[in-house]
Amino acid sequence: MESTTANLCAELGWPFLLASQTERHPKMNEQEFIANMEELLETDPGSISLATQLESLSQWDSLAFVSFLAMADSKYGVRVTPTDLRQSKSIGDLMKLVEKR
Repeated sequence: MESTTANLCAELGWPFLLASQTERHPKMNEQEFIANMEELLETDPGSISLATQLESLSQWDSLAFVSFLAMADSKYGVRVTPTDLRQSKSIGDLMKLVEKR
């Protein structure tokens, strides 16, 4: 069926993409995630790692909490629940939240 659809689209001049070609959010890598968190938290590059504890960050407040929920959705296409987010203790935990969905 796929080739028939592709052929029909080609005849009509319509674009044809496989589902794998339209993935909205590519697989994340650790460096990219940390860079996004540094931007969200307005910290200097290299100032946090996956091991950084959220309670040690003065920037981890209610605004950062909500901003993380928005970032997870907009950058990674993941809807994290506030309950799951409250259970996170480190930057690594936050990354796991976005990876597991």
